[in-house]
Amino acid sequence: MKKIITQKELKEYIAYNEVTGAFVRIKNSTENRHDICSFPETKHSEGYSYFKILKTRKLSHQWAFLYCMGYIPIEIDHINGDRTDNRICNLRDVSHKENMKNLKISKKNTSGVVGVTWNKNANKWQAQICIEKRYIHLGTFVNFNEAVNVRKLAEVAYGFHKNHGKVL
Repeated sequence: MKKIITQKELKEYIAYNEVTGAFVRIKNSTENRHDICSFPETKHSEGYSYFKILKTRKLSHQWAFLYCMGYIPIEIDHINGDRTDNRICNLRDVSHKENMKNLKISKKNTSGVVGVTWNKNANKWQAQICIEKRYIHLGTFVNFNEAVNVRKLAEVAYGFHKNHGKVL
């Protein structure tokens, strides 16, 4: 069974700087150091960093949240979209649904705007938005800016975060 690390235990082993988002090991042991606290942080394949405390591996933003708030939420949003920015002011406890409304733009995006694509068959720009895993067609447009404006209005109407679709 995995050990659940408490906020108090965490603070025995590391110090966390809320302003920079950096962690520092403050406690060593005569045991294997990596079993106690693995540093430096390791990069995850999706761009997040992680490390272990007492054989428990968590993402750095989860450790930051536990350190400051006393718990680890089911989902944590990096408000500015930068997965390496673990300052507490950049982290928020959100539902998965809410987190999906603050995604950075995909590397595969070719138009430069989330939800706006070129429709070859219609020879027009198409705008759409995904709400609760369902795509809603917002229209096709001759003018790219019209498609972008309709998409942005839909983001506001559906409560998307202002940083949704931003390029880092």
